[in-house]
Amino acid sequence: MNIESSTKEDTIKELINLDAIQPFITDKQQLVNDVLDREKEGTTGMGEGIAIPHGKSDGISVPIVVFGKSDTGIEWNSLDGELVNIVFIILVPAKHKGDTHLKILQLLSRQLMKEEFKNKLLEAESREDVYSILETV
Repeated sequence: MNIESSTKEDTIKELINLDAIQPFITDKQQLVNDVLDREKEGTTGMGEGIAIPHGKSDGISVPIVVFGKSDTGIEWNSLDGELVNIVFIILVPAKHKGDTHLKILQLLSRQLMKEEFKNKLLEAESREDVYSILETV
């Protein structure tokens, strides 16, 4: 949950390496590559300290959303040039039909526009706290 990395590439790798999602990863390197390839198409640094990298990949078996936060900030080439403190990675199997990742992105983006929601995430101290906050989405 607390991100140690200082670059977007390392942050993506760090969050994909979290123990909680390992049972759902079928090919870690493919998953990392697919998310980084999507990032090359255009920044997922939305501004106001938020990044939502995402991608479809054969490296994951089920749709997953991974959350991390950084106290120091991460250089992300964000739209507003600011460092990122909140990161959500949306991972969806490539074979998954439809626009699941876009629906998740829309829901998260809508909530992240609310200052109170962002502050609660930044103040969360445990995985359970984050789950509780996300249940409101």
